[in-house]
Amino acid sequence: MYNSFLMTTIESLLVKEKNYRDRHFLLKKDHPEVKDFPPIKAFIKDTLPYYKDGNIVYERALSLNRSWAEEFWMQKTKRLSEEERKDFQIAVMKPYDATNGDNDFSGKFIRKIKKNKKGSHSVFEYQRIKYEDKGHEYGRELLGIEKTNIAYIVSSVVTEQDFKDVRTIALAYRRLGVKEIVLISPFFMDEREDKNVGTDDDGHKYYNGRDIKIRTNMHDLSGFIDKLVVNERHSGAIDAFGAIYGIAVAPISFEEELIGQVNQNFLTKEEKKLWELLNPDVGRTLVGNRISEKIEKTPIHLKQIRNSKTRNKEMLPLTDIQKNRLKGKNVILYDDEGGTLRTIKNCVEATLEAGIKSIHIFLGHARLQKGWKKNLNYIINQCQKNKVEVKVYVTNSRVPIGHLTKMAATHPEQIKIIPIDEKVNNMLEACIEGINFWSDKNFNGVDWERSILQAIH
Repeated sequence: MYNSFLMTTIESLLVKEKNYRDRHFLLKKDHPEVKDFPPIKAFIKDTLPYYKDGNIVYERALSLNRSWAEEFWMQKTKRLSEEERKDFQIAVMKPYDATNGDNDFSGKFIRKIKKNKKGSHSVFEYQRIKYEDKGHEYGRELLGIEKTNIAYIVSSVVTEQDFKDVRTIALAYRRLGVKEIVLISPFFMDEREDKNVGTDDDGHKYYNGRDIKIRTNMHDLSGFIDKLVVNERHSGAIDAFGAIYGIAVAPISFEEELIGQVNQNFLTKEEKKLWELLNPDVGRTLVGNRISEKIEKTPIHLKQIRNSKTRNKEMLPLTDIQKNRLKGKNVILYDDEGGTLRTIKNCVEATLEAGIKSIHIFLGHARLQKGWKKNLNYIINQCQKNKVEVKVYVTNSRVPIGHLTKMAATHPEQIKIIPIDEKVNNMLEACIEGINFWSDKNFNGVDWERSILQAIH
């Protein structure tokens, strides 16, 4: 009875008092199974949960403070000596579902590291053995796994089966006594499930519990994975929930690879005047700010509202000031991934009205969903109709849906698929060398300080 009264009292206070300590206490309360919980300094205050209507609410994506994330990663790294870190094996897992005609980076990456061997152990390539009934069940081939100090598992985790297979490989290494397991996953599934608040037709916020997926994923990886390297993640939630469950996360951006496609246009002061940057939503603010430094322009932030009848997002009209800035300019639009491409379509429609010269769309991942092809065709056709140059750049971080390579072949001037095998190789080598992704300025010519992607929301 007393305990029940005490918790009710505490919860009532938390409704009123949303200070740093109370919100951290509530976060710990939400993870009672975690014994060694990260300290209060680990988290960005405004992203911590609060209590409302009987629910623990994550209105923003939970995020780590940059300095603590760095410290946590390096603590994990320094558990092994420089000499011990030389003993490692690389395991590469191709995607489970690659039947739609498209491929990811893994095939080219395997060929690269087999040709240029790293360390004293051979590369382990994970093999799946499908049964004759062509069902979902299949066998696993683990011949070639070796006992080392460190295992590097390289694979984009796209499906639930990919997730299970990563844990299968990790468990095999654990049974051999491997001391550290690092997952290098350019794309990691379910990262959008980072908040548990939705908005109804009347604009009222409500609890929906959608944060449970990413939390479950990180919980299920604990004990299997020590460190995770991920590219162009959607928010800081994967880092934060990873830390709660003892997994250090290094979030790396594709910014340099993507923006580098037009980098030659940023070299002179006169050329910089011809470029403008659009942010499709607040989630790209940090990346947008870094790109804006290149062109020496403040980003133009677009705003969307959800139509109460169709539930589709609609772009608010540009202001006259925004239209004047965009008229006759080359436009950059950068987002972590492409889904239906409806947001991108809305952005393009808005900018065409301003009389732009060209638009360059950069997408970290091809997370394509139903409707993407129709929207992309619309974007290309409308730009051509208005005599506006359009280019869409997307990486091969994962297997996309719907034959993106086929569409790129029919629109070679408009759609560019950017390979990331060299990027993944550089990240792997940095891990092998024990590089601090946050503070070490250069490694093999890669500016990690500009590549890091930290605390987006």
